[in-house]
Amino acid sequence: MTIGDRIKKIREKNNYTQNDLANIIGKKQGVISAIEKNKSNITIDALIAICNEYKVSADWILFGDSTMNISIEDNEFIKRYNNLTEREKGRIDQLLDEIENKINTQR
Repeated sequence: MTIGDRIKKIREKNNYTQNDLANIIGKKQGVISAIEKNKSNITIDALIAICNEYKVSADWILFGDSTMNISIEDNEFIKRYNNLTEREKGRIDQLLDEIENKINTQR
């Protein structure tokens, strides 16, 4: 799957036309068409705008890596978590369990 294929996939999944996406990211419809057909490269500003609009990672659009629906913020959180020691991860997991239990008991 190419960059253009992934952009088309996420655009269609969200029921956007090429024109809708073009308006959101400040480009012309022909630019979106050219990117989706792999006749033109995506610009950094367009990539960022698409990632923000659809809450997908740039890694997924560019390389097909990671999960499509992981937002930039979530991806940063995952990177930070992965850099923790096992002990620190355990503390975070414990805290999340406590929060989840508190929420579940309030329902």
